[in-house]
Amino acid sequence: MVPLGNVRASRWSSWSGSRSALTPAELVEFGNEIDELMLRWRRREIPDDGAPDRLEVLAFARAFPSQP
Repeated sequence: MVPLGNVRASRWSSWSGSRSALTPAELVEFGNEIDELMLRWRRREIPDDGAPDRLEVLAFARAFPSQP
């Protein structure tokens, strides 16, 4: 694995955000879809291509009401 200090940080990050109007049930469905997406990527077959820049990456998702 390549230490992050050797590359530009912007190359190693991704950001996404959205604002939606959801019911509690829709928020549960949204969360389930995010979980499925992350699980699919975690379980995928990693290519045996010897890519020196392939690093382990942490991903976080959080959704919550924007008003009390």
